[in-house]
Amino acid sequence: MLAVGCAMYIMSSGTLVPSLVAGALLVLAAGQMAALLVQWMRNAGSGERLAVLSDVQRGQGDTVETLRARIDRLEQLAAESPAQQADHMLGELRVLKDSVQALAQSMRGEAPAPREDIRPEPRPQAEKPQARPQAEKPQAASPERLELLLEPVVELSTGATAHYRALLNMVNGEGEEVNHAALMDKAADGGVRPSFDLHLLTLALPVLRRLRIKHPGMRMFVGTSGQTLNSRSDMARVMAAIEIEPDAARGIVFDITHGELAALTPAGIESMAQLARAGVTMALSDVSVSGLDLASLRQLGVRFLDIRAQDFDSGYGLSTAWTQFAQFARAMQFQLIAGSVVNATEATTAARVARFGYGAYFASPRRVKPDASQPREPFAQAYTRAA
Repeated sequence: MLAVGCAMYIMSSGTLVPSLVAGALLVLAAGQMAALLVQWMRNAGSGERLAVLSDVQRGQGDTVETLRARIDRLEQLAAESPAQQADHMLGELRVLKDSVQALAQSMRGEAPAPREDIRPEPRPQAEKPQARPQAEKPQAASPERLELLLEPVVELSTGATAHYRALLNMVNGEGEEVNHAALMDKAADGGVRPSFDLHLLTLALPVLRRLRIKHPGMRMFVGTSGQTLNSRSDMARVMAAIEIEPDAARGIVFDITHGELAALTPAGIESMAQLARAGVTMALSDVSVSGLDLASLRQLGVRFLDIRAQDFDSGYGLSTAWTQFAQFARAMQFQLIAGSVVNATEATTAARVARFGYGAYFASPRRVKPDASQPREPFAQAYTRAA
């Protein structure tokens, strides 16, 4: 506008002033530069929005593919008989066999043995093509088995057992054992953690039903995972198992780690809300109190906070921050648990802030007899259908 004004003034005055002409040209050039800059900024913003939309579209495509795969799996499971579903569970166990054996050997400091299916030796005689499947049967004569163990959760003020933690160990034919934590890590890496979570639940429910006959207030902490909570089909199987024995299920406390809780998808959060609506209690383990939103945890049904006993005392005694946190948590009706207590010092320190505790200092996990974890009729057939 300033350049136009200069031009009109020059035309009306009839005289040519070089300084005004130069000024008008300068203003015109500056205006054009400003217009180009604005247009460039708009184009850059459009490019960023297009990149974001492209990422969203790719994410939606991945979600669609995941849903399609899950629908195919649901249709396959629906078509299977209970016997086929049991075979499916055994097949998942066999998938973990090699990795579990390698883990057990590494724990003993041995080099992992080569897998049977990739040995470079030639096959047996060509005239016996059916001999190989039969030769694998002696290996199945001493298969891996899953065993239920119960670890006492004691009342720190009295030292009496108040609750139990349900653990699942794998033992092979040679008696080599893989503990619960390592087994669940391997199952998660293999993508079959939900099957192990469900199997642990179905073993724990009959035992808890028997325990609550004498101790109605007893609870059993059963681990679950983000893989299970994020899957609607796996959660349907969990809910079906809970509905079989609702009285015992009221004593189940599903335990999820703080790290897995933070990584839950919206479907996983909805699964926790579904469990809360069904009256199921949750526990959060490996807790980091930094930025912990206790109000939101209560909405998701969390009532127990499992904190490692080593975290209470960093070498300078119990801090005031822990005392204040414990008071605040108790005011919001949370129960604190000191986990992995290994000596008397940790137990004494933990007793000042936590109500319960577990670990090697109190008692080692106790193996449960196989018949004690088997559901009685009419529960047995219902568990088979739920699985």
